Amino acid sequence: MGAKYTEGQARAIEKYMQDKQVIRITVPKEKAREIKKAAEADGKSVSRFIMELIDQKMEANNKEE
Repeated sequence: MGAKYTEGQARAIEKYMQDKQVIRITVPKEKAREIKKAAEADGKSVSRFIMELIDQKMEANNKEE
């Protein structure tokens, strides 16, 4: 049984995803638990936590150039 969305919900999801790209990563289960725990400790979702770390790294790399 898959998720059932109303037509309105499906349109809202489609609109939200128009400027988004899903990026998947594969990590060992223990690493995933560590990431989730660190994100929770920081009061963030795993996605937000990872995105902020990537932004920080990119900013640091840009300053080095």
